[in-house]
Amino acid sequence: ERQVGRLGHLIEELIDVTRAAQGQVTLVREQVSVESIVQAAVASSHDKLTGAGHRLEVDVPDERLFVRGDRGRLAQALSHLIANAAKFTFQASTVSIGVRRAARTVQISVKDQGEGIDPKFLPHAFELFAQQDQTRARTLGGLGVGLTLARRIAQQHGGDVEGFSEGPGHGSEFVLWLPLMEADGRILAEDVFA
Repeated sequence: ERQVGRLGHLIEELIDVTRAAQGQVTLVREQVSVESIVQAAVASSHDKLTGAGHRLEVDVPDERLFVRGDRGRLAQALSHLIANAAKFTFQASTVSIGVRRAARTVQISVKDQGEGIDPKFLPHAFELFAQQDQTRARTLGGLGVGLTLARRIAQQHGGDVEGFSEGPGHGSEFVLWLPLMEADGRILAEDVFA
């Protein structure tokens, strides 16, 4: 039963990433608080984090930050980054989520103390089905579509996802950035949806 559930989840991810690649994902665009996106992503990632024995640290500023987009899809993108951090951190440790305003954007970072990424592989991390260690990836489950889907969702919202690592053994950081929206509904980076 567990394996059937896992297979169903993998098929859903494949369908999602295919739709995103073909621009067939319907987005409900509304004003969304960044804090609510983080809360939804953390809630959906809770079991993966606690199952691996990880502790979560969340740093959200007092200032309420807003973006224009689909809260469910943005939370899905962020939860893929959190799940990735949990999956590739083999010893129980801390996964950190940080939110900060950077000029006309908001950056949501997910940082782990896991196995890190080889600098040669890092440019390929967002490619569909790309996995740094095929043998280990098979034992951990997954198809290598999470980062691809996270980036596609971010790009559909005028943003992006970037990855950083100092190499194997030094952990990783993935940053989801999106254009900020003022409380009155204006998008600060005016050209992102052009």
